[in-house]
Amino acid sequence: MSPDSPPPPEDDESSASTATGKYIREKASHARESAKESAASAKDRAVQAKDTAKDRAVQAKDAAKEGAAQAKERAVHAKDSAKESAAAAAEFVGEMPGPREQPGMAGPTLQKWFAWPFRAALAGLYKMGAQPWHVTLASLLLSLTAGLLILQGDRMVPGVLVILSGLADIFDGAIARLRGTDSRGGAFLDSVLDRISDLVVFGALYWSLSGQGKPTDAALALVALCVSVGVSLLRAEAESAGLTMTEGLFQRTERVVAVVLGLMIPGALLWMLLVLAVLGAVTLLQRFWSAASQLARQPESPPATAAAG
Repeated sequence: MSPDSPPPPEDDESSASTATGKYIREKASHARESAKESAASAKDRAVQAKDTAKDRAVQAKDAAKEGAAQAKERAVHAKDSAKESAAAAAEFVGEMPGPREQPGMAGPTLQKWFAWPFRAALAGLYKMGAQPWHVTLASLLLSLTAGLLILQGDRMVPGVLVILSGLADIFDGAIARLRGTDSRGGAFLDSVLDRISDLVVFGALYWSLSGQGKPTDAALALVALCVSVGVSLLRAEAESAGLTMTEGLFQRTERVVAVVLGLMIPGALLWMLLVLAVLGAVTLLQRFWSAASQLARQPESPPATAAAG
């Protein structure tokens, strides 16, 4: 066979098969390399993501620690501020004057029990800018409202209003002394409005009980009214004569307590009116005896000479 003759057919097929196999192997090798590169890249990305997540977790942990520390610091600061505010408030309340001495039967006990609440309430009214006449007017309005409700047959709500009116009557003088505005004119006005309040409450009780067909209760309410006005009138006359008049077993504080108990406890009104009438009469006699004793100890002044003409 000459050199220029074409190879046998089977040799062409063998070369083609060899080339195909080589191509496949090259492709496979290239695919393996690409897969290795992809796996390495994925591994690198996974490691990078893990590191990033770890860094973020550390940052979040540090931020949480810092936030907790700041919150703790703010809580400590708020606690210290609250303590300082409470101490300042307690000091301010402690500087408030206590309730005036009450020489009656229940006055000393109430003065002892309610000294701190009285100072706290007085401090609140003072901070609110309340003036004495504000509180005096509120006391009168509360008594008028209580009287109207009593006329309508109500008892519980008027009892609450009488409590508030009595408290306001205590606070108006304390605010006046605290602000330095107390005067004889203010004391006179307060005394007059107190008498009006007594007239309204006892008068309403008398009218209401009369209309309900309870003559005994109504009579006791009228007696309590007369005794209450008489006790106050005797003190006013004694002080106008230069006498000191603080005696009395059953004074305004006790009268307010008795009226409140009678209104708010079912079935107790008759008995409280009886107490008001009897102990009020005892107080009236006490003051009359005190005034007579003081007058007896004073030297008798010469009679005034009538002016000529």
